[in-house]
Amino acid sequence: FTIEYVQENGVEEPLLFRDSLSSLGMKMPKDGTFTARCVLKAVGDRMIEVVDVMTQGSRQMMLSDFVEYY
Repeated sequence: FTIEYVQENGVEEPLLFRDSLSSLGMKMPKDGTFTARCVLKAVGDRMIEVVDVMTQGSRQMMLSDFVEYY
């Protein structure tokens, strides 16, 4: 199992890793500290696709606009 395999073949079912986060080289933010604004700061403003829950329709909007709405 490698990132290359996933990029070429995709993943059709969720993956569950039973190892600890630290053994996987992962860190989780403290509760309540990771927000949509953190994502904007990390990746920069860009066009994203969002879903309107009521209509189940999708549309595109700028990430910064989503952050202000959210």
